[in-house]
Parts: sequence; C-alpha cells; structure tokens
Amino acid sequence: MNALANIQPEDGLDVDGLVVRLRDLRNLSQRRRYRGPTPALPSRKTVIAAFDDLVSALYPRHFGPQGLSADEIDLFVGKTLRSALRALQGQIRLELALEADDGAEAGRAAEIAAVYAAELPAIRALTDSDARAGFEGDPSAISMDEVIFSFPGFAATLRHRLAHPLYQLGLPILARIASEDAHGRTGIDIHPGAKIGE
Repeated sequence: MNALANIQPEDGLDVDGLVVRLRDLRNLSQRRRYRGPTPALPSRKTVIAAFDDLVSALYPRHFGPQGLSADEIDLFVGKTLRSALRALQGQIRLELALEADDGAEAGRAAEIAAVYAAELPAIRALTDSDARAGFEGDPSAISMDEVIFSFPGFAATLRHRLAHPLYQLGLPILARIASEDAHGRTGIDIHPGAKIGE
C-alpha cells in the first residue's frame, strides 16, 4: 500500500504532488553529492544534546540536576560522560563515513572519541581560567558562579573549547554544529577552528 494514500488533501492543497516533487529533488541532490548509496548523516539534535551533557559533566553543580550531593557528583559525571561520549562516537562515525570508502569508520571513531575524551580535563582547566578572567575583568560580575551561569561570553567560549578539538581531529561538521548552536544561544560567533588562548 502506498504511504502517500494516507495523506488526505486539505483545503485543496496537492500535498501528494508536493511530496513527489520534493522526493525527486532530494534524490537528484543526493545523486549529485554522493558517489554511491546515500550515507546516513550526523544528527544535529544528537550532537547538541551530547554537548549539553558535556557541559553538565564539566560543571555538574551549575548545569547538572539541582541538589546533587558531594557523594553523587562523581556518579552523575561518570554516567553523563559515558552517555555523551557514546553519542558523540556514533556521530563521529557518521561524519567519517561521509568521506571514507573503506568501512573502517567504527575503529577510527572509537580512537578519535578516546583522544577527544582525554582533552576534557584540560578544557575544564581552561574554562576555569575563562570564568576567573570574566569575573576579574567585569566590574558588574558579582561572582564566578554568576559568570558560569549567566555570561554569554563564558557560554560561547566553553562550547568553543569543546568544539575546537573536534575540528582539529578532522570533524568540521560536528564542530560546526556545536559552534553554531553556541552562536544561536549567545549571539557570539566563534569559528571552531579559531585558536583561543587562556
């Protein structure tokens, strides 16, 4: 049975015809872009959720669930990191598959995810210095917690510091998704390839 048969015309609109025309254009576009079968694409929603989780894991008292006790923080961070890094590894595999024909994406994705994960403590140390600089450099700031919670510059820099290693590891699509999400949230546009010191 044709799935289009279930679509009912509304107000005289030819939805069935639009679906067919859009499918034809989509197929033409895909034939122009890809040599073989159409590959699966990374998911913007999954990448953004993984980055939100990474932010929560780096700053669990600020962005994790309210009321985490000192005994619960490490458990939360571990669970959140596992989930975020697993999701990110899947997205890395999908981006690698867009460029590769050798089928070795899964192994390379695991290696890249491990290299990326190893960068997280250094990222946390840098973002702590960013928060300190925001507090010390802005007379309106009342605390470092306010900077971490509220300052768009800190939010943009934190997400940039998470996106930049992906860019360096050869994953420009994932890095750009993350940086454009930060741009949309903060109004601050930082290219994921930009190098920012302390």
